[in-house]
Amino acid sequence: MTFRLRDRTVFTTAATRYDDVSCATLRNNMEVEVQGMLMSDGTVRADEIEQD
Repeated sequence: MTFRLRDRTVFTTAATRYDDVSCATLRNNMEVEVQGMLMSDGTVRADEIEQD
């Protein structure tokens, strides 16, 4: 899955962990916190996504 968070493109992998949210329940305008790695192309690889 790929989505925009503020001014960044965030992408998930099979290893992304979800806390209080799932890939299927992510929605537009949902407040989430993403922890991950900033990649050289400016995208963020999400290691964990948590609903705020």
